[in-house]
Amino acid sequence: MGDLEPLNYPFKSIPLFLRGNTGGFFSTYQKGETFPAIPYGYLCNKHLLFDLVYNPEITVFLEKGNKVGAATKNGHEMLLNQALKSWQI
Repeated sequence: MGDLEPLNYPFKSIPLFLRGNTGGFFSTYQKGETFPAIPYGYLCNKHLLFDLVYNPEITVFLEKGNKVGAATKNGHEMLLNQALKSWQI
């Protein structure tokens, strides 16, 4: 990464990173043990990492974001909002 500053390169204009779930139930992906191959050292407190996985509460992806000061959120609130919305449909 050399002498580049966080939010300078390559994520200056990308404030949000999202990790979705395409794996089946009980897969390694579902358990939160995998994470996107991005240079986490360039992330800072101006970034948000959102993981659709909610169990475990803190996935490896979110843990890596926390270590560099990025804001993180798991998919638990999204799941609850989907359930509430389903009652309205």
